[in-house]
Amino acid sequence: FDNRRYLQSKRCYERANLSRESAVAYAYYLREQARGTAKTRKTTDNTRTIAFVAAAEAFLQSASQTFTLKESLAYYRNAAECFVEADDDRRAADAYLRAEEFTRSAQLYRKAGSFDEAVHVVQTHRQKIAESDAETILDVAKLHYVKENRLEYVLVQSRCQHGTNCAHHLHHTVERQTSS
Repeated sequence: FDNRRYLQSKRCYERANLSRESAVAYAYYLREQARGTAKTRKTTDNTRTIAFVAAAEAFLQSASQTFTLKESLAYYRNAAECFVEADDDRRAADAYLRAEEFTRSAQLYRKAGSFDEAVHVVQTHRQKIAESDAETILDVAKLHYVKENRLEYVLVQSRCQHGTNCAHHLHHTVERQTSS
């Protein structure tokens, strides 16, 4: 396994009735195979995407069968990275959230257009997200909510320092976003 002979390791673990270890070795094998798949510009060629999704799903399965939090977080992170390679930002964000990588999770939710989830991650895990990243995500979400005419979300999301004058704060947030 340490020499990156994952398929051979998988077979050895199977013979030793170590199904969990076999599944982990297979997940790493799938990721190596996916990495070896050529990138193409054709949108119809999804061999690489399918390979990375298969690897990601194998890592998710491995994460659910671990004995330690450290292992579980590592496998969720590996799954997230595979989903990123497969251009599945939503599932990558989900996996990063389970890996407790909250900044990356919120960023990918935002990129995927899942603003409610991005805001939820920021609000729930604010102390673990850099202030500048949190503010950027919230500002983009506010702009999205304004464009979608969902102003009730903007007012709830605004952490206004001006007391009840949140409309003033909202106006300046939108003004900054639209002029950038």
